[in-house]
Amino acid sequence: MAGPPMAGPPAGGPPAGGYPVQATRIVHVPDAEAAAAELAGWLRPGDAVLIKGPRAMGLERTAELVLGGSPQ
Repeated sequence: MAGPPMAGPPAGGPPAGGYPVQATRIVHVPDAEAAAAELAGWLRPGDAVLIKGPRAMGLERTAELVLGGSPQ
């Protein structure tokens, strides 16, 4: 028997001091190189990024470029 759906924040709530304020930006780009170039201006050491798109776009290349790989 399942309980009622969860509502509100996860158990325990936010850490002391609350969550840091973060901006959300969604950008559509034509290829992996353009995605890496767009990210370069936003990322700082320690940031985490979700790179999502169709497999055919070659997003592994975007990840390589973001991590400092050389362009092909």
